[in-house]
Amino acid sequence: MGNLLEGHIAVVTGGGSGIGEGIAIGYAEQGASVAILDIDVEAGSRVAQTILKKRRRSH
Repeated sequence: MGNLLEGHIAVVTGGGSGIGEGIAIGYAEQGASVAILDIDVEAGSRVAQTILKKRRRSH
């Protein structure tokens, strides 16, 4: 994981799938805190869990 966006907060609408999911994961990989907004709560939660798991593995 990088640190280009460390200390920043990203709000990603449609972050539960597709391009929004990719953006949310990419921002998180660069150190941003990410808020995922999606009409499909389960999909948004799945992406959030993916991000949390990746962060745990990298620390």
